[in-house]
Amino acid sequence: MYKKRNILIWGQHQESEDTALLLKEYFENAKNPFRCTVSCDYDEIFAQIVDSDPTLVIVLADGANGLECVFQSKKYDRDMTVFWFSDDPNFSSQSHRLECAYFAEKPLTAEKLNKAFSRCNHLGISV
Repeated sequence: MYKKRNILIWGQHQESEDTALLLKEYFENAKNPFRCTVSCDYDEIFAQIVDSDPTLVIVLADGANGLECVFQSKKYDRDMTVFWFSDDPNFSSQSHRLECAYFAEKPLTAEKLNKAFSRCNHLGISV
């Protein structure tokens, strides 16, 4: 089980902020909530991953930008848990190849978030 409890949310500003609020609601009654870091700077993906040392990366990016963020996350830690939400369902095969824990079409909803977390008991999430 991970001792660190950080989530890096990467994507466009408003979408990332909305996701942080959704996560805050999700963890409202959690015994040990996660800390969220929001980032929108594509040029600094790897540095942000290293700096935040996340348990989980949530990618809210489409196409090649999303693919690059997933790749950089896995480059940092091959076992990194990554949830990828994209507007292009054709990237699901790439998410599988890169061993994303969860891939779904946007928008991110509470139901999709719950489904993603239910697949990741190893994160130690108890809400």
